[in-house]
Amino acid sequence: LPDPPNIKLIANKDLPKEKQMFIPTPLPKDIMRWDRKSREDFEDKEFEKRFNGYWFWNNGNLEWITGTNYFYVNFYHIDIGLPSFVDSDRDWFYMWWHTQNNPKAKGFVNIENRRGGKSWKGLCCMYESTSNPRFENKISTIQSKTDDDARKLFKRLVFSWKKLPYFFKPIDVGISNPTTSLEFSEPSKRDTKSQEKDYREVLNSSIDFAPSGEEALDGTKQFVSYQDEIGKSKRINVNKRIQIVSECVVDGSNIVGKIIATSTVEEMEKGGGKHCKEIWDGASPSSLLPNGETQNGL
Repeated sequence: LPDPPNIKLIANKDLPKEKQMFIPTPLPKDIMRWDRKSREDFEDKEFEKRFNGYWFWNNGNLEWITGTNYFYVNFYHIDIGLPSFVDSDRDWFYMWWHTQNNPKAKGFVNIENRRGGKSWKGLCCMYESTSNPRFENKISTIQSKTDDDARKLFKRLVFSWKKLPYFFKPIDVGISNPTTSLEFSEPSKRDTKSQEKDYREVLNSSIDFAPSGEEALDGTKQFVSYQDEIGKSKRINVNKRIQIVSECVVDGSNIVGKIIATSTVEEMEKGGGKHCKEIWDGASPSSLLPNGETQNGL
């Protein structure tokens, strides 16, 4: 983990142990009436946490969460509102952080219990990366066990996007309820209600969803490919699909994108479970290729 800052600067230092926990930083309701400098100071502090992570005291323990984890628990609304801080999520985001910073990793595989929140976390990681102002001209795509399931996941993404603070929503094409693609591009007609976005550059990136077929993304460069419910598809060979998508996150010999592949452990269909096991075995770090990657790069 990163080295902690000065102990006096860590959140919750003045609270008694039993009251120390993650406390979200609320978006001030009147922030748009603040002067520009005060508003930008607040925005810069939140971007700094999003980029570099966040330290806080938690029941007497010193905690560090990744920037994406902070983004998730502080601003990324899910179906029950803002998610709570839990250590299993902390470790999940550690894994994403490790994957992002590992030049030998094409992504990671996560198999877990039902209702663990993996879909919300996966969508959050996809959005945070693709909307991050440090990156431009990126395409990220959702695939699931069926075309309709991918569409439903995209609707979840749009739900969370709508509730984000304005400064974490890059300039977009101006569609208030996108149904096929969330595009961070210049609108054809300026939206006078979104003038606060004008000082930021256009990313020219997008998030969409694709059919569940094995070759749906063949030849499409991917920044983040979210592969949902890889253990529950009877119609296709999801292992073959992962192999094809793996080629979409490389440019020559360089890994330029990441795959998040998730599934629940229950009710795996016969075919889907078999191919999911192949993906799992291929991602084992105990059997590395000469170039330092796992068998399938995950």
